[in-house]
Amino acid sequence: MSGVDQVRRRAGVDGEGSLYRRTRLGPDGKPYLRWVAQISLGGRDDRRIVRRICPTKSDAKAALAELLRPVEPVPPQREQPLGAYLRRWLDETAAPSLSPSTLRGYRDALAHLEPIADIPIGQLQPEDIERALAAMTTRRAHAKRQKPAAPKTVRNVQIFLRRALGQAEQRGHITRNVAKMVPLRRVPRHHVEALTPERAKEILSAVKGDATRPPMPSRSVACVPRRSSGSPGPTSTRRGPSRPSGTSSRGQGRGPLASSSRPRPPRNRCRSPRS
Repeated sequence: MSGVDQVRRRAGVDGEGSLYRRTRLGPDGKPYLRWVAQISLGGRDDRRIVRRICPTKSDAKAALAELLRPVEPVPPQREQPLGAYLRRWLDETAAPSLSPSTLRGYRDALAHLEPIADIPIGQLQPEDIERALAAMTTRRAHAKRQKPAAPKTVRNVQIFLRRALGQAEQRGHITRNVAKMVPLRRVPRHHVEALTPERAKEILSAVKGDATRPPMPSRSVACVPRRSSGSPGPTSTRRGPSRPSGTSSRGQGRGPLASSSRPRPPRNRCRSPRS
């Protein structure tokens, strides 16, 4: 017996596959039988052979049926539901380049677009987006009555949808960005009028002349001099009869004080050692 002995049992045309047995000699010189399931893929220029080697004929038949099973084609990007596309775009494409606060805002926008999440992105219409925007609420869980969403929130959802579908348009998944066909929601601005110098002076004059306003302490009263070592302490605030000027604080019968009103310098208690 030769080293390789193949007997073809069934051969079909391209795409139908074939099933045959193959006999080989083992290391001990004894022949062993194997069954081969085989199909041919591709055309003449790019032909590719796919084989499955099985120990029994029944296993080879099951392998051939598995090879001939039609492969479900991957749906094109334009057939993806809007919700699935937005989640994939946010997690895989946009998340690395977004700040944490922007990423949280975009995830909140996904919840507002749930009413149109099942529509394929290739079939999405501007009217669908307008319907979802009109149904947006504050989404408070414990509120008895949901209020319409703020214009700023609606505008953020529109910007998120425009950006995601704009990238799908750039990659050729869709032919147009329908989110740009819906006008952005107008956000009212609150203008703050700055005070003019004349108006500021009027307010300060009115506050200063208000009789009901308690008087502000003057700087001389509010600021207390810092007490340093050797200097006399602050004037005592105890209530009592005032002393006449020129009398000593230790007794009034000892005569007037010295003509110099400056305080006596403190005595230096630190003496230098004698040489």
